[in-house]
Amino acid sequence: MKRRVIDIEADSLIPTLIDVLVWYDIDTGEEYVWRYDENRSLELETEGVLFIGHNIIDFDVPAINQL
Repeated sequence: MKRRVIDIEADSLIPTLIDVLVWYDIDTGEEYVWRYDENRSLELETEGVLFIGHNIIDFDVPAINQL
């Protein structure tokens, strides 16, 4: 199972825009940064991935799913 630390920055506590999404793979050291202004789609691999982060259950994951 892959283990990734994930964090987002959004425009508010009730987000309408994700400005930045960053993840770090604990096992490989790979980093990924997605920025809204780079005009590319956001694709997250979720199968077989354990996401780790602060407040991801109450904020990050719902915001990603909503937007």
